[in-house]
Amino acid sequence: MQKMSEMIKMVQLYEQRIENAYSARDNCKTGSWGYNYWEGVAGHLLHSLNTRMHSKNLRDIKVEYVKGIRKP
Repeated sequence: MQKMSEMIKMVQLYEQRIENAYSARDNCKTGSWGYNYWEGVAGHLLHSLNTRMHSKNLRDIKVEYVKGIRKP
């Protein structure tokens, strides 16, 4: 199982990658292949982050922290 600090780092990394994908997209002309590509990359990253955030292991870790079973 991941520690809370490792999860926070993972989320921050995803957020940075998503931000970078949108920045790259914004540097492209709307409707161009580059715009569509970076839009797709950002969407894929968002989907991956959402999947990880709702995984069973992560829910179990959150419950442990809330109940005070495990300390950060």
